Amino acid sequence: MPRFPSELAHRIPVSVTDKLLIHNITTGATEYSTVAEILAAFNISINGDNVGIWNAAASALFEIGSSAKRGNLKVTGSLATDPVVQLYNSKVGGKNWGLYSTLNNGFEIYNITDDHVNPMFTITEAGAIVVGSSAKRGNLKVTGSLATDPVVQLYNSKVGGKNWGLYSTLNNGFEIYNITDDHVNPMFTITEAGVIVVGTAMSIYANNAAAVAGGLAVGSLYRTNADPDPVCVVH
Repeated sequence: MPRFPSELAHRIPVSVTDKLLIHNITTGATEYSTVAEILAAFNISINGDNVGIWNAAASALFEIGSSAKRGNLKVTGSLATDPVVQLYNSKVGGKNWGLYSTLNNGFEIYNITDDHVNPMFTITEAGAIVVGSSAKRGNLKVTGSLATDPVVQLYNSKVGGKNWGLYSTLNNGFEIYNITDDHVNPMFTITEAGVIVVGTAMSIYANNAAAVAGGLAVGSLYRTNADPDPVCVVH
């Protein structure tokens, strides 16, 4: 067995360019390979301080996959009380967050630092999303910038189901739209001043019989345009 070169005999490699003496048990050949060459055989690359798997140009300390190869990180655990992944902020007062795959086949996020028992966010096996818990108030905030884009959409995927949009409007109001049938006229509005409007411009009819004849369904609202001008309900 050949001896190590004198410059490597008493130290271990400290950079990816250092060479190791490799004995190939298949071919019987003995050769020198750099650490980088050895890592490359396992699709591991070093890019400055960054390590990439299937990624030769890793832009983070640890990056898996690239545009040519899908990254797939699998972390396995066995106890619901142990987070599968922990995200820890080491600054003073920083929090430790845990992402759990639970024993009941759900997914939960915990603020481990303050409360290891009650999740802040849950997705159940059935797909239900829960913000908070019975012991912790939920507060869901969804941010958008355009009044024409719903902040939240509720979609019924059955045949003939409707897509409803909840908007925070540019004029600081709140509106609900039946996006499927009418993306322009809201079904329900709360203005910045607190005024509640059901529908858009309210239909005007002299009385209930005229409203029914005009096609309004029972429970719809209409005005009489009289003085006073009451809002009436079709009955």
